[in-house]
Amino acid sequence: MYFGPLEITKTKANAIRELAIFFTNQKVDFSNCIDPKIEIKRLLDIKGIGEWTAKYIAMRTMNDTDILLDSDYAIKKIMEKYKLNTIVFEKYKPFRSYITIGIWNSLEDN
Repeated sequence: MYFGPLEITKTKANAIRELAIFFTNQKVDFSNCIDPKIEIKRLLDIKGIGEWTAKYIAMRTMNDTDILLDSDYAIKKIMEKYKLNTIVFEKYKPFRSYITIGIWNSLEDN
């Protein structure tokens, strides 16, 4: 069942509302973030925000350079195709966000 003019689920609508409340009440730091892992935990407290979304927010808004979105569908497919696991990417810490973006960008070219 979809909700409102955006035709999103109630859970997603509530997550967006809660995220806005967190933001306006400064319960989560989207800029000048010292420890994105703490902010990711705070985001996960919002019903409807899962690990992928919390990490994506950290990567895009908190400049966290070490997010490997290995739960992302496209990333999973590439890892399966080349028989990779997350251990392979450990040597790229703390710059795994660039791998995530690079894989996404490579898919756009195909």
